[in-house]
Amino acid sequence: MPGKEADCLDPGLIRQAGEWLGAMHRLSAEDAIPFTSFSPWSMFGPTDDLAQDVCTLQKAVQASEANQSLWQEIYALYEKKRAFLEILWPDFPAEAVQGDFSLNNLLVDDDGSLCSIIDFHLAANDVFLCHFAGEAAFLAYEADRKNDDSEETGDLYFGAFAAGYFKNRQLHDLERDCLQDVLRIKRAFACHQVDDVLDKFNAGEISQVDMALEKIRFCLTKTFPV
Repeated sequence: MPGKEADCLDPGLIRQAGEWLGAMHRLSAEDAIPFTSFSPWSMFGPTDDLAQDVCTLQKAVQASEANQSLWQEIYALYEKKRAFLEILWPDFPAEAVQGDFSLNNLLVDDDGSLCSIIDFHLAANDVFLCHFAGEAAFLAYEADRKNDDSEETGDLYFGAFAAGYFKNRQLHDLERDCLQDVLRIKRAFACHQVDDVLDKFNAGEISQVDMALEKIRFCLTKTFPV
């Protein structure tokens, strides 16, 4: 495949990434690829790594001196949103997705423009909204950026990614209605974020754990700029 790994994201590249993801989802829906497996990142799928991560985090919090009332609030929010989405999940559009639309899989040319997507080893079926939300939350708020790592800059990057995606694929009414809650869950309990909290537990940094839990609560209640 032509191109090289991108060193970091800029607004132009993340918008291109959104355009390509939107096109990939649209084409997948038009010409279904008969996968028999589900993405491990798929909510309510056979694996559902996110639910496993939440369970692991819950056990760690309950066995520690971390802020129990804060965690109970977080878990109640998560359970309420998850129960609502589970009822609707079979009605969301879903087909084959690339599965790992991360920065190291976006190849760019000498001008820094997206030219190739690599690494399809996690390609499988998933709900398009779930895949979009997971990739948008990671690329906009967690991947290396040229600017700063502030929430405000993350919002700008998220807006660029979403605008690119919507250029090539518009959400259905049900997807639009549930977009915020899927984004909240995906961002709050992304695997790298849960791993970071668990690392703080292992280091005995309980005050840092509580700060990380505050961030999770913020993500579960945030309104994303769509």
